[in-house]
Amino acid sequence: MSFCVYDKGYYEEGKLGPQISSVIVFGHVKFVEDKEERISIVRSIGMKYEPADYVEKITSNLSISCMIRYVAFLLQSDS
Repeated sequence: MSFCVYDKGYYEEGKLGPQISSVIVFGHVKFVEDKEERISIVRSIGMKYEPADYVEKITSNLSISCMIRYVAFLLQSDS
């Protein structure tokens, strides 16, 4: 499995084309069957970017029907 995420980019005077940052993720995919484990994963990701009280509020009534766990390595590019 692989996927790529990139930003909007910007144009810099004197350079050809937009300047973008991107990440490519490669790995193996596995469905996370356990509901509590899915919610725990979402909380962990949320805590990285948002205050704990906000994450707890948002995830307290969360219903996640499907989640994929991946073992991956990242390739990051700033062009």
